[in-house]
Amino acid sequence: MIEPRRAPGRVHVAALVALVALAAAAAGPSRPSGAAAAAATAATARAGPALDVVQQTPAVAYDGTFLLTLDVDRAPSGSHLDITLYSRLTDRAEYMRTLFGVGLEREVVRVPSVELDTVSSIAGRARRVPVVIGLRRGGSSGPGRILLSAGLSRGVYPLLVRLVDADGEQLAEVVTYLVRLPRPTDPVEPLATAVIVGLSAPPSVGPDGAEQLSEARLDALGAQIDALTRRPDVPLTLVPTPETVEALARRGGRAALLLTRLRRALRGRLVVDRPYVDVPLSAWVSAGMGEELNRQRQRGNAVLTQRLTAPDGQLWVADAALSTPAATRLWELGVRQVVVPEGSVARLPGAGDGTTSARPFELALPLESPLQAIQLDGGLQARATAGADPELGAYRLLAELAMIAGEDLTSPRGVVFGLSPSERPSTAFLTTLLDGLVANPMLRPATVDRVFAAVPPARAGSDGAVAERPLTPAAGPDLGTYPTDLAGLRATLASFEALVGPADPLLAGWQQRLLLSGSSSLSAPQQAAYLDSVRQGIEQRVASLDAPTRQTVTLTAREGRIPLTLRNRLARPVDVMVQLESSSRLEFPDGDRVPVRLRPGTRQLRLRVRTRSPGDSPLTVRVLSPDGGLEVTSTRLVVRSTAVSGLGVGLSIGAAGFLVVWWARHWRRARRQRRAAT
Repeated sequence: MIEPRRAPGRVHVAALVALVALAAAAAGPSRPSGAAAAAATAATARAGPALDVVQQTPAVAYDGTFLLTLDVDRAPSGSHLDITLYSRLTDRAEYMRTLFGVGLEREVVRVPSVELDTVSSIAGRARRVPVVIGLRRGGSSGPGRILLSAGLSRGVYPLLVRLVDADGEQLAEVVTYLVRLPRPTDPVEPLATAVIVGLSAPPSVGPDGAEQLSEARLDALGAQIDALTRRPDVPLTLVPTPETVEALARRGGRAALLLTRLRRALRGRLVVDRPYVDVPLSAWVSAGMGEELNRQRQRGNAVLTQRLTAPDGQLWVADAALSTPAATRLWELGVRQVVVPEGSVARLPGAGDGTTSARPFELALPLESPLQAIQLDGGLQARATAGADPELGAYRLLAELAMIAGEDLTSPRGVVFGLSPSERPSTAFLTTLLDGLVANPMLRPATVDRVFAAVPPARAGSDGAVAERPLTPAAGPDLGTYPTDLAGLRATLASFEALVGPADPLLAGWQQRLLLSGSSSLSAPQQAAYLDSVRQGIEQRVASLDAPTRQTVTLTAREGRIPLTLRNRLARPVDVMVQLESSSRLEFPDGDRVPVRLRPGTRQLRLRVRTRSPGDSPLTVRVLSPDGGLEVTSTRLVVRSTAVSGLGVGLSIGAAGFLVVWWARHWRRARRQRRAAT
């Protein structure tokens, strides 16, 4: 165990005390105050004692000083802090065990304990306690302070802080990490570290068209944007959902200000092209929904270009269900680089360089040119969340990054991980993480495309060719009847647009709801609700166009005009197609399809018909959209013809003549018979 250095000079003592005070003062503004602090106090009033990391040194120079500031809340009288620094970690598996307080056995040094009764509380709440570990600097040891007599080697050291009561019972504990940097003369090839930040919210418009971007969602988005604007110098990869960006612009006020701040924080950062909403890509490709995917991407690209910046269309951040057909479809759409989750590609037999960093590779696909890929770090991905203590979570993540970097400081390597938008990382978490990335010279923040460019690809085989890895996709969602229902409703909406014209104010909202219905965040009933709302809206509008009920029309000539009254109760003119259907006894000189423009109000049409024979003939009149895909209304008429044809007239005259001749001859014969009898 390294012994503390004895008898430091008074000047060093004063400097160390001043440094501690400065650390405590710097940490103060990051904590809640005023109403927020009162709310936090009320929420935790019934909870037990707690330790909260306020601030710490993310990485310590070779002869620097490690500072840790803790808030100790609700500690009983007589309690104290036990602080122990443990030996350097050898690998990430050992690091994972220490997160849960396991494997902390080899002590390096015990820091003098802190009696909490001697520490004043802050504004009547928690006690703020600084912990100082000096590395090769002059200073004094005391409660929470120690100066090591010999420096630590480069690496990551667990630091356990335990809150213990007067009876020796542990009340709470915190495990954090001291990261010791290499000597200034040591050669270091920084680890290219690409952080993917998602910026999204659930659909901002409900099935009924009502806005549903809540204040809580705005708060979460604001926290992320605030952190991005505080450190605009840190390269990042942003994956914003275009529908969320559009919602911020549409809502105005505070939301529009957030969007303006985000736009200003994009310099030096990569914005990835996305569909309008996140969709299950592989399931859509398998269901033949390529055209719908094109609509999503076109709308998403237009929104990002207009509201933020032109996105990178060559990079795609995939989910675990990425299949070979889906990856092929992405390549056809111009994607050339893909970020895949851990476990979504097959392992390479015998591949690997003994480190856990990421190297680009190629997906095994039947393509003309390769589709490059890089794998997300699953461990970092799982721990990249705010958690109950956002600062502690960020410092732990930075320590794990330092372990990955320390595996090989001489070769170009990279790592990629993402911050899930569903976790809604706080401002404190993101700011602490970004600050720590810049503070550690073993890390180099980078965008994902820079990792592809800077890190040599993985090699496989005796010829040293770039490694190819086949996809091993996870099972995607069952789409059910959604693809068929959506395609049918798309066709209906297109017919309705042909009916009312593209300027109808309802069309844009319905088109948006059809796009929103494809969101991966929606359940099947929720998707159906979006489709039903559009279908019902079309039906209600179409019901404003009607024709008379069944009627009988009598024609006294072979050819005539049938009156048909149509009523348009909409506030705008519509274009319809009147289709006539009947038996062969009726003919339509102007054709059986007549285009008509109906202005608001009532209009009477006069349709030309020709009868081939007298009698009753049924006639069905259908009012359709101009493309014939949507039936607006229909009515059934009976055409009664009393006109006689030319042949009929001839036959009638012939019959009458025959009767006249027959009667005349009969009259003459009867007269002769009477004379003869006389």
